[in-house]
Amino acid sequence: SNVQDYDGHGTNTSGIAASVTENSTRFAGTSWNSNLIEVRVFPTPSGANPTPSASSVDVAAGINWAVLKGANVISLSLGGQNPCDGDQGPAIANAVAAGVVVVAAAGNEGSTSIDDPANCPGAIAVGASALDDITNPAAPKETIASYSNSAPNNTWGVVAPGGDPSVAQQSCNPVPPCDYLQWVANAYSTTAFGGGSTGAFVAGTSQATPHVAGIIALMKAKDAALTPASATSIIEANTDQIRSAGTRQGFGRVNAIKALTATP
Repeated sequence: SNVQDYDGHGTNTSGIAASVTENSTRFAGTSWNSNLIEVRVFPTPSGANPTPSASSVDVAAGINWAVLKGANVISLSLGGQNPCDGDQGPAIANAVAAGVVVVAAAGNEGSTSIDDPANCPGAIAVGASALDDITNPAAPKETIASYSNSAPNNTWGVVAPGGDPSVAQQSCNPVPPCDYLQWVANAYSTTAFGGGSTGAFVAGTSQATPHVAGIIALMKAKDAALTPASATSIIEANTDQIRSAGTRQGFGRVNAIKALTATP
C-alpha cells in the first residue's frame, strides 16, 4: 500500500521519535536505534481537497494494524475536537490490553478540552511546551505553547517540547522568507517560504507527542516487560514543573533522564 507522506507531517513526527543519530544532519531522534512502523490513515490529497481529514474508522484501523505488526508504542499526531468515539476508543483499549503504549496529541486549538483520540481512556495526552522569547527576548523562559490544549485539572496528561513561533518567525510571513512551518489552527503560515535552510522549524502538539513516544521506546528498551500502566505512571511521576503554567502543563513537562532512571 502507499504510505507516501504528502505534506511532511508524518516524516517530521517520525524523525522526532526515532530519526538516526550522529549522522551529521543536525537532527536526532528522541529514541535510539528504534524501528518505525509507518501507518498512513489520511486520504491522498487532491486539487479539490488538498488537506483531507482522516476518519475515525481509518485511525482505528491503523491502530489495530500497528498492534498486529508488533508495535510497542503508538504515536498519534492527529485528532479533532470531539469526544472519544466508538471507533478509536475500542482500538486504543485493545492496544493497551495487548501491552502497547498509546500516546496522542492534545490538540492545537488553545482550548481547555483535550482532542480525540487523546481523550480516550488509556491514551497519554500530550500538550506542547515552548520557549517564550516574546515577553523578554534577552532571557527566554520555558512556558506552555500558546496553542496547546489542556484541561481544568492537572491530571489530563503531560507536555513536551512542541515549539511556538519566535518574534522573528512571527514577522517573516511572507517577507523576509520563512523557514517556519506549523500545523496550528489560525496561526501563521502553513507553508515554509524558503528561508535559505535545508530544514524548517515545525510546531504543534503533533511535534510534542513523538518526544514522549521516543522516551517510552527507550524505557521499553530498558524493560521489555513494561506495561502501559507502568509506563504511564513513570512518565507522569517524573516530570519537571514549568513555573506559572498551572493546570495547562498537566503533570508537567516530561523528563527523559528521570523517566529512564525510574524504569526498573
